[in-house]
Amino acid sequence: MHVIIFSDSVDLVTSELPVVIVLNHAEPARCGDPPPVLPSIQYIDLHGVKCSSSWLRSLFSTLLTLDHEVQCIITYCYITSTVEGSDRESTELISTNIRTGFNNTFYAQLSLYSFMFGETLHVFGEALHGLNIKLLRINEEYAIANRSHFVAFLYKSLPSLSSLETLDVCVDDISPDLCEYLHSLHIKSVTLSQKGRSRGVIVNHVSQLSQVLISHTQMEAIIIDVNAHPDLLEALCGRNINSLCLYGSGEHLEVKNVSALCRSLSSLKQLDKLDVIVNNDSPGLWQALHGLNIKSLSLSGGETGLIVNHVLALAQLLASLIHLETLSIKVSEYNPCLWEAIHGLNIKCLSLCNLGQLDHISSLSQSLASLTNLETLCVKFSCAGVPRLLETGCGLNITCLSIEASGTCQQLWEALIGLNIQSLSMSGFLHMRKNIQEEHTISPSLSSLSQLQMLTLYVSDFYDIQLPQSLKYLNIYWRGEMDTFSLSNIVNTLSACTQRFEIKLECSVKFYDSIEGYKIKMETLKNVKMTRFLIYTWKPSIGNGSDWFVQKVVVGVDGNHDDDIGDDKLYKQFIDDVADLHRISVRFRIN
Repeated sequence: MHVIIFSDSVDLVTSELPVVIVLNHAEPARCGDPPPVLPSIQYIDLHGVKCSSSWLRSLFSTLLTLDHEVQCIITYCYITSTVEGSDRESTELISTNIRTGFNNTFYAQLSLYSFMFGETLHVFGEALHGLNIKLLRINEEYAIANRSHFVAFLYKSLPSLSSLETLDVCVDDISPDLCEYLHSLHIKSVTLSQKGRSRGVIVNHVSQLSQVLISHTQMEAIIIDVNAHPDLLEALCGRNINSLCLYGSGEHLEVKNVSALCRSLSSLKQLDKLDVIVNNDSPGLWQALHGLNIKSLSLSGGETGLIVNHVLALAQLLASLIHLETLSIKVSEYNPCLWEAIHGLNIKCLSLCNLGQLDHISSLSQSLASLTNLETLCVKFSCAGVPRLLETGCGLNITCLSIEASGTCQQLWEALIGLNIQSLSMSGFLHMRKNIQEEHTISPSLSSLSQLQMLTLYVSDFYDIQLPQSLKYLNIYWRGEMDTFSLSNIVNTLSACTQRFEIKLECSVKFYDSIEGYKIKMETLKNVKMTRFLIYTWKPSIGNGSDWFVQKVVVGVDGNHDDDIGDDKLYKQFIDDVADLHRISVRFRIN
């Protein structure tokens, strides 16, 4: 048998009225009945439990009847399939974070383990079948290796949710196929967001557009198909729209649609930001975007990145965007001619994603060298080959550099040495410290950046780091849950620094009773002055997505309770990743 501990208190440790429910893993028929639940329950932890998807559905159904939020942590649980007519019993391992019971909302943060096996999402989908959910919010914790599993999960689960009015999906990466599927759903509102970036509402007919534009909770962007019906394109004309996302297949864009799309886009005088997510390009697609007054353009495609078959047409488009300041491209390494399209642009910020091995570094280097107004360079890559790109960057006048990498390598640290940058952001690194295999650490690289004023790190390790004397601001976003040992390593290292600078530390913690230990650790250190220590809790909301509320002010000397996210993409990524029970936000300075 297995045991689930229910508590009628937020603090599980100090609860005086714990309730223990024993489940028979043999799954008798009566287990399908709603399990007993205290009306005031707020937290459930299922660890190593084996149960059927029908029992899990009964639990969710009961929680949805409550008038308050309940968090249900499911860790390493074996869920058996109960679909009639199946040849064999299917048992899958699931780990996920559920919140439910708040205005019939259901939030699921799907972890890495939810995607290790394709059938896992299928069994989890059975647990959602027929639930009385008005708002369903799904947040991926990690990228999905096979997008088809996720789409199949949505396809099989959503039709049974007859009360569903709003679907909110947050993913690591947006593909045209996912947009197309969500576009086909008959739901009042379907919102889609990419972690660390803006949210958008998918609009597939005129009535939806009108509702979005008059709504007090208007999304940051409107998402439509490049092959949208002419009536919808006509309805877009002259609207006060700041951000727009186009998705679909560019190669199927008909001539009449090119004209309609061009006329519609050119009428959007307030349009500032445009995202284009297409499987294939066409001269007509690039022609439809010609001459827009946008300041920001993002181009991406499927999992392999953007493959441009019409480089000349794209080059002509980019040259026509005279007000363009920011260009983001999720590229395919198999198309070296793409770099010719960015040659000589007057952009200030360039973001390059999915660089792969950079087999054609010389072509990219020449294009980068021609960007004389470039101030910010953002690159996402696997380590091999990219140090050569950073060496090219030494000849540029960039002041801000952002690096997202999978893994670490000595060549990368060496390539950072001596760069004349004022701001550096780094994420995706497995370790920031010296290990047996590596003789070189990041410390000499950082200490050599004599102009560096702001350093932002999104890491899960923090050792042996030496900061330059010029540093004024350090932002640390901790990947995963932080313990007091990790906090000690961070603060002890920083308190030994001789210069004065300010630190923003953000991390998530699982249990509330451990938070006091974090504060005590910091108060015992010399040369450390805390100016803020806030505890945030997350709650789903019908209109606003991830809402963080200040649950407790431990230290609030400066009186500032804002998140201060701004344009910090790593902070936005962190906020999406740690939708957990508690988040602590600390501000302190080294005197």
